[in-house]
Amino acid sequence: MRSLLAGFGLQLRRMVSERRYRVMLLLLVGLSCVGAQIYRSQVLRDLPIAVVDLDNSSLSRRLRFFLGSMRELRLTGEYVGSQEQARDALATGRIASIVVIPSSFSSDIKAGRKGEVLVAVDMSNILVGKNAHKAIARAVGTLGAGVQVTTLRKLGVRGDGALTATVPVVVDENFTFNPATNYSVYIVPGLVFFLLHVCVVVLGATIMLPGRAPQGFLGKLGAAAAVWLTGMLLGAGLLAVVLPWLQMTPASGATGPMALIGALVAADLVFVTAAFSIVPDALTAMELTVMVAMLSLMLSGITWPTDMFPDWLQQASRWLPFTPFARGLRAMLHHAAPGQDAWLWVGEMARQAAVFALLGAAAELTRTITRHVRARRVA
Repeated sequence: MRSLLAGFGLQLRRMVSERRYRVMLLLLVGLSCVGAQIYRSQVLRDLPIAVVDLDNSSLSRRLRFFLGSMRELRLTGEYVGSQEQARDALATGRIASIVVIPSSFSSDIKAGRKGEVLVAVDMSNILVGKNAHKAIARAVGTLGAGVQVTTLRKLGVRGDGALTATVPVVVDENFTFNPATNYSVYIVPGLVFFLLHVCVVVLGATIMLPGRAPQGFLGKLGAAAAVWLTGMLLGAGLLAVVLPWLQMTPASGATGPMALIGALVAADLVFVTAAFSIVPDALTAMELTVMVAMLSLMLSGITWPTDMFPDWLQQASRWLPFTPFARGLRAMLHHAAPGQDAWLWVGEMARQAAVFALLGAAAELTRTITRHVRARRVA
């Protein structure tokens, strides 16, 4: 028991007194705040677009008005006089899209022909390109529907019949769990806790390095307990400060997410310990654990759905502690699930930790037997 408490106290003193630990913890807090600040605007808005109106009719001016009223778009008034200027404006990032209204736009529509609008969108950033294209298509579609309604009414269709004939099918949209299509709700929770995940892995690796590891199994266990407590306190701070700063609070309350955080930190520490047992060289083991931790965000399914992964990569991603944590956090954040639902993901991380522990124990046992056999041969 004394060794356990000694390891616990030693690790706490190190994290308070040594500059490298203080810098690491400050980086976690600072990067979490920076990540939250980046997405604080919550949605993409005011994407710069240039409109070249060669028609300058009432219809084209109405289209310009519709484009300017979209929250995603901002009319820049930039002059584009040639194809080369348009390409240059897109390539340099000054604008996200160019909308060209031909000189025959209104005359074609009045003559019963199809009115065409030329749109060039910068798709080098697919998030910007798709949002700009979607907003432009909505504006053009609104103008087109208005033209059809006006035409039908001139032909004698009365009341709502003109609108029904123009748009016979409508979509009743329900963006479940994120009705405002808010990017901060989508990415920030996973991002800030990913930073916590990496921090815990690094802290866990430092207590396993030769010359810094506490003496004995109980000493290391005490140091790991200090890291676990630190991870829990940091996770509680992210949950109580950073997410509310962005108007996000778990719909299920704090108990479920805190259970997930505790399980994640524990599974991370067991994973690090197993890696140091399996890989003989300590520096290589640390590099391996940090590399896997850095890949966890990508492999968890937050940035790209795991269903799109190759089969072998899907299976591998399920054995990363951050994957069930990310899925559980998303569920806890968006709907008021009963507290026991958190144990589904806590149980998955516990199974992972059990497998990691078995692999680490097997590696230690193999190493011990090998040393014993060699010692007997020498003797």
